[in-house]
Amino acid sequence: GEPKTWYGVPGSSAEKLENCMKSYAPELFSKTPDLLHHLVTTMNPSVLIRDGVPVIKTHQHAEKFVITFPRAYHAGFNQGFNFAEANNFCPTDWLPMGRCAIDHYKEMKRYSVFSHDELIYKLASECQYLDPDIGDATKFELDYIGVTDTDRVCFELMPDDERQCDACKTTCFLSAISCLCKPNILVCINHVDQLCSCSPKKYCLWYRYTIDEMSNMLDALRERLDLCQKWKILVNRLISNDHQNLIDFNDIEKHTTSGVLCLRDDIRIKMEEKLAEAIEYRQMAKNILKRITCKDELIENNNNDDDLNKKKKNFNDENKVTLNDINQLKKSSKIN
Repeated sequence: GEPKTWYGVPGSSAEKLENCMKSYAPELFSKTPDLLHHLVTTMNPSVLIRDGVPVIKTHQHAEKFVITFPRAYHAGFNQGFNFAEANNFCPTDWLPMGRCAIDHYKEMKRYSVFSHDELIYKLASECQYLDPDIGDATKFELDYIGVTDTDRVCFELMPDDERQCDACKTTCFLSAISCLCKPNILVCINHVDQLCSCSPKKYCLWYRYTIDEMSNMLDALRERLDLCQKWKILVNRLISNDHQNLIDFNDIEKHTTSGVLCLRDDIRIKMEEKLAEAIEYRQMAKNILKRITCKDELIENNNNDDDLNKKKKNFNDENKVTLNDINQLKKSSKIN
């Protein structure tokens, strides 16, 4: 279809944009704190540039992609009729940014698209793809506010609109607090003071995991990370260009399949290429060894060449050969 014009402000200048817009319409933001997140909220790019906010402009044509990054603001318009589709991606390096976004949403009292805490704990419990960004999931000291009653709840089984903090609108997952006077109202642990005026003894803490369970989850994460780190060191050694030391073929084959989930795709591909190369060279070595053995059987009674016997001994361990050895053999032997 027709092109689309985009205007963007990088995430590093997000606060500049927010302060600029608030300075021009303070009364609107006082009534609607999350006005910046409304789709119809916009401002003339010339005004932003005049106030020192960097603005980038681009034209998107058919079959072209535009990527917007976390915390960045964008706006635009279509220059005619077109079809466009937007998709959200969540790479591992987004997780810390997601935590910042949730904190920002709390300040704006904006509803969360999903529970960030729930996402982190689901990843941690599966322990496959890791980014231990759960340090921000605060362990709340119950005695500090005097809560005496607790109730374990599976928040993920509740509809999102029934587990939102009444104060900041964030989606609760790790914990929430309610009171007998308002059984249908929840607040997150950061807004206990906004629940009601009752004594904390009437409060009930809703929690998803115990402290021991969270500790066990963290221990599992650390163990997994340690294994991945050791595996990465081993892989880098195996795929390096230094072939002076003998490497057991079985080790290569075993480690190629045992730690794939720890690897980036580029490292995994290199490892698989090295494995395929090793299989090819091992087969060459077998063929050469077979020919040497056959020749030796023919001349065994008449030839006691020490060099030939030495070669036989070296080739007997067919799983331990260097690439340099194979290259030497390839040059000196005719292989059908």
